[in-house]
Amino acid sequence: MAVVVARGPLTTRDLATEVLSMLGHGWRRVNDPITVADVEHELYRLEPQLTALDLLATSRHAWTAGPSARSLLPGATLLADLV
Repeated sequence: MAVVVARGPLTTRDLATEVLSMLGHGWRRVNDPITVADVEHELYRLEPQLTALDLLATSRHAWTAGPSARSLLPGATLLADLV
């Protein structure tokens, strides 16, 4: 979600491409390297949970940051320092 907050609305393909580039080398699914399609599948799988947490405001065309993406994520980051 941080990518969507920083870059603005993204299509699923564009978001998957960005996330895949952040994963780095060596990530595999069984014996095959992870692909953009694998990341897209995981994004679709996570969509209901992200929407329910108000982190995501989906539309047919793009992933857009929900209201909590700008407040919940920075707060969680600050709390991580206390743990």
